Amino acid sequence: MEQPPGYVQDSSLICKLKKSLYGLKQAPQALYAKMDSFLLTSGFIRCHSDPNVYILQQDDSILILVLYVDDLLITGSSSSIIDYVKIALANKLSMTDL
Repeated sequence: MEQPPGYVQDSSLICKLKKSLYGLKQAPQALYAKMDSFLLTSGFIRCHSDPNVYILQQDDSILILVLYVDDLLITGSSSSIIDYVKIALANKLSMTDL
């Protein structure tokens, strides 16, 4: 890890991380906790048999979202609900859509 610009070299000073760094053992767990909190507050229901599967129902539409490490699989009954969730996720997280 590189020290930020303007860092004063002093052996008694330390840096405190505000979030997990990519590649650390706890990074996937931190990402999962962030995603879980966001999805649950957005109206998703966590699947009882698999905690990596989330379901969202809106009117006649249903969306299923699967978390796998740092990837998402999204499928749904209508393109409008899929687009809605992708936009909400993009506003919350840095992500690419393949």
